[in-house]
Amino acid sequence: IGCGEGNIAQHLIRKGCIVDGVDIIAPSEVTATMHKYHQINLVTELDKLGELLKHNSYDYILLADVLEHMLEPEKLLDFIRTHHPARPRPTVIASTGNVALFIIRTMLLLGQFNYGARGILDRNHTRLFTKQSFQHIFEQCGFMVDDISGVSLPLSAVFGENSVIGLKLEVATDFLARNWPSAIAYQLIISAKPLPTTNQLLEVSQDHSEELRSQEHDIVEADDESVDESIESQIVH
Repeated sequence: IGCGEGNIAQHLIRKGCIVDGVDIIAPSEVTATMHKYHQINLVTELDKLGELLKHNSYDYILLADVLEHMLEPEKLLDFIRTHHPARPRPTVIASTGNVALFIIRTMLLLGQFNYGARGILDRNHTRLFTKQSFQHIFEQCGFMVDDISGVSLPLSAVFGENSVIGLKLEVATDFLARNWPSAIAYQLIISAKPLPTTNQLLEVSQDHSEELRSQEHDIVEADDESVDESIESQIVH
């Protein structure tokens, strides 16, 4: 969801994944050879996304740097939880910038909180998250969080890929980001599963009851056949 031109999708396709994409851009702008692409405005056309989720069963749903661009990301998470079939439950993987990064904390101490063209304080970001608030929004929307981890600053892009200093600093910050993501991680990555709603639990219970009834009927028929065979055998003798 929010696949853009399909850069991440293309990497997944190379690994053998079957990928459907959702975004607002025109199909002609999508470069990845996806299984299907759906042009959907996540603000005004959530009902279309709901229909898509109802009629498909996905193993994973990827929200890469999507939630921070939405005024009400809770609505999107609610839609995923309530519209995707209860069985099997998909794993939702989402990423966002960490507004509690130590650099931004230092800027706040100096009285600076300046938005820019890119990065955590991208001027197009309408919601900002810390590690705790990112986890909280998923739990609040009825998800069970399996894991939340941190990604370090892309220092090799700053110093150059062949810079020894940049590579050493990136290894160090990557270690710190994994062990102290709340302050050192540049980005946060969460893995969560939607808990079933009351209606979904009732549907699953009804399906299970019908399966049990069908099995009992098969057992009764099998028993009747065995009784008939036994009677026939006795008559013959």
